[in-house]
Amino acid sequence: MKYECRILCRDSGGGNLYSVIEKDQIQNSRSALSIKKEQKSVVFDIQAKDAIALKASVSSVIKTLTVYEKTKKLVENG
Repeated sequence: MKYECRILCRDSGGGNLYSVIEKDQIQNSRSALSIKKEQKSVVFDIQAKDAIALKASVSSVIKTLTVYEKTKKLVENG
């Protein structure tokens, strides 16, 4: 079975999210992650060959977004 997942993130930070993570596009034998910018959003497209590979890719995106959020808050609050 093949899986596809799309995560859409609205970036209110003036496009900073995309510039930070654009190089994180990953492809291996079980999954592929592509990242693209659409207007004021960043889109993560994940394709996976199995559920475990899908979960790993989604978790990777979530961890990246969490680090971005925390870093952004630190910079804003000093």
